[in-house]
Amino acid sequence: MTSSAGLHAHADALREHARRLLAAGDALVWQGPEADAFRRRVTELAGRCSTAAAHFDRAAGQTAHARAKAGAAQAAPPPGAAAVGAAEAVGADGVQVISSRGV
Repeated sequence: MTSSAGLHAHADALREHARRLLAAGDALVWQGPEADAFRRRVTELAGRCSTAAAHFDRAAGQTAHARAKAGAAQAAPPPGAAAVGAAEAVGADGVQVISSRGV
């Protein structure tokens, strides 16, 4: 599993925790000020889970972007580099010579 896939999996798990917390809070039959305070706390915790899930998803996107960028940088020749299969040499006059047939 790649790191971005792992981060998405954690985000999914946190969203599921948030959903379950909210469902349990809604199903609570207990009444009174303590019950209301408990429901508020459960709702707050579910919100924190949802926020953390969003941050995990954002981190996964950044990780995937960084990997793609690093892969592209490794695949592409540096700026000014000769084409694949070309040979480089410096002539007697100090001028760089690039030949696709070799030097």
